[in-house]
Formats: sequence, structure tokens, C-alpha cells
Amino acid sequence: MSPDKYSREEKRPISTSAVIRLVIWSVALCILAGVFSAAMLLDGGGLHFYLYDDFDDDGDGGNYSVGNGAVSAAVSEISINWVAGSVTVLLTDGDEIRITEDYDGDHDDNRLRWRVDDGELSIRYCRKIRYSDKVGAKNLTVEIPRSAALLSELQIVTVSATQDIRVSARELDIETVSGSAAALGDYDSVDAETVSGDVNFEGYFRIGSFEGASGNLELHLTKQAAELDVDTVSGRTRLVLPEDTTGFSVDRESVSGRVEVNGFSFDSVGSDRWGDGSMDIRLESVSGNLVIERETGN
Repeated sequence: MSPDKYSREEKRPISTSAVIRLVIWSVALCILAGVFSAAMLLDGGGLHFYLYDDFDDDGDGGNYSVGNGAVSAAVSEISINWVAGSVTVLLTDGDEIRITEDYDGDHDDNRLRWRVDDGELSIRYCRKIRYSDKVGAKNLTVEIPRSAALLSELQIVTVSATQDIRVSARELDIETVSGSAAALGDYDSVDAETVSGDVNFEGYFRIGSFEGASGNLELHLTKQAAELDVDTVSGRTRLVLPEDTTGFSVDRESVSGRVEVNGFSFDSVGSDRWGDGSMDIRLESVSGNLVIERETGN
């Protein structure tokens, strides 16, 4: 075997408690995904699963504005809840945050809602509805001025919608059911949870946590992280590290799967430690491989 390629065929048996935790977690997530999907397919009657339980019954939505808008007030946090379609968050020129959707209907109840409260911008799919009240797919775009101060937190929760994130923040928190997520930016911490969807990340995080019931993880780091925690039922995790990576250690509990390292020529290589072991990686999975690669510099 060449010195720059290492493969850990042997695996540390996963503990009984870890297996139980993973199985319960995956079943719960699958049930959640099924409930969301079934509720969205119902046409009237039956399951009355409310999307937002804090909207007022009279329809004012807790002082939310209706439809597209612009925000000139100072914003440090953004929270987005979206169903069906896509969510894109990006940087643009200008001096205000712009919020737009491509809904072209004439029913105000189906338009997005937004408000700013104590520095937090909240954006929601529509007025309080039942999933059975089908609004349809809508594409949301949130444009953030380049001159704006760094966000302290960006949180996005989607069902049957894709996420495209092209901004930086101190904290990134994303959740998705039946939809992929792609993020490009630098963060102090990233927390991602997905059911039936791939997650692609490019940029930097100091601490990253990724959980998935199914789907692949593609993580391309521009700078060596401090910690990475991956919990997955199935799916492949590919981690690309920069050329100047000094080392990492891997703590793994898995029913099946292996760790493969490509492109590094470390002087020190142990059973679970490469180089100086300074980046802590923890993998807990039922199946699926972890592939760690060195950036080629092309």
C-alpha cells in the first residue's frame, strides 16, 4: 500500500446503546418525514397538522408583514421555515435585506410572512395553514448586503425544499426533510440534520455536527477544523481537507463501513490517528464509509 493511502478495514464494534440510539433516531426521523409527506398530500379533511402554531387565528400572523419586502433595520439573526420549493440566501450589493418569492397567485393567505423582532428576521412560508390546504412549491430568495455585519445565527428549516446558502455567519443551523442542502461560507459552528437528502458544504467551520437518516455528506474544508461529529444511518461521508492539514484522529463506532485516507503522507500513522491528530473526528453509523482526502490544489 502506498504511503499516502490508508484504509481501516477493521472496525471497532458499535456498542449496543449506540445501535439502539441510532435505530430509534432513524425510525423517528422516518416517521416524521412520512407524516410531513402524508399531510402535504391530503386534500381537505383528515389530518389537520398546522404549519405554524403561533400565528393568530384572525390572520395577522403575530404582526408579520405579507409578501415580498425589504428590511433596513439592523438584523443579527435570520430564521427561515419553508415548505416545498427552494430557499436561496446570498450576498448582494445594496444597503437592505431583500425578501422575494416567486408566488404569482392572488390569495394573500398563500404569500410569505416576515417580521423583525429584537434583531431577528423571521421568514415563513405563508399564513397559518393546514398542510392539506396545499399552497404549492414556491422559491424564496433572501439577499443580504455585503456591507452588513456578520450574522450571529442563520437557521433554515425546510420540508420538500432545497437549500442554497452562500453567506457566512457565526452559527449555521439547517434542517431538511426530503430535500438537499448546499452551503458555501465560513462559520464558527455548523449543525445540520437531514432526512432523505444530501448535504454539501464548502468553506470553514471550527466545530461541525452532521446527522442524517439517509443521503451523502460532502464536506470540503478550506481550513482545518477543530471538531467534526457525524451521526448517520446510511450514506457516504466524504471529507476533503486543505493541503496544510497537520493531522486528525478518528473515533468510530460502526456496524459496517471503513475509514479511508487518501493523499496524505504523515510521518505518524496509528490505528485511529494521522499526523498530530489535532482535528477530532467522530463517526457513528450503521453503514457507510468515511473517506478523507487531501485537497489537490488544482
